Amino acid sequence: MFDITSVLTPDCTRAQVPLVSKKKVLEYACELLATRHVGVEPVELFDALLERERLGSTALGHGVGLPHCRLDTCRASVAALLQLAQPIDFDAPEHGPVDLVLVLVVPVGAEQEHLKLLAHLVEALDVPQYRQALRAARVDSQLYEAAQALPPPREDVSRSA
Repeated sequence: MFDITSVLTPDCTRAQVPLVSKKKVLEYACELLATRHVGVEPVELFDALLERERLGSTALGHGVGLPHCRLDTCRASVAALLQLAQPIDFDAPEHGPVDLVLVLVVPVGAEQEHLKLLAHLVEALDVPQYRQALRAARVDSQLYEAAQALPPPREDVSRSA
């Protein structure tokens, strides 16, 4: 079972962030991660995230963005979760504006871990009750607490039925 606390820490979780553009959100997340994790440089991370976004928007729909990349200098997988005060355009017209952004960074060479983390996070963020709990948070600690309540993977649910 995936535990989000393996990549997300309370000090990288922010509620009601007053940012107005995708660029500002990515810059903010890069600074946040860089000040709290050794080996994460904000400019290098920003460039890697932008490079990934050029391949296609990481907006998932339902107001969620999941920017992600691999980074040479990253020692372990890390994440930042931002709940935006107002939804922003995330360059994905078909998915609408985004107000929940989870930035995921994994070390280069951890491709399997990257794919597993992405798959689990995409699945969790597709659950309406989980998104609702994240949006209901008003302070950082509430957002972190809500983030920890990841829904179980669908295959676990189907086995018990």
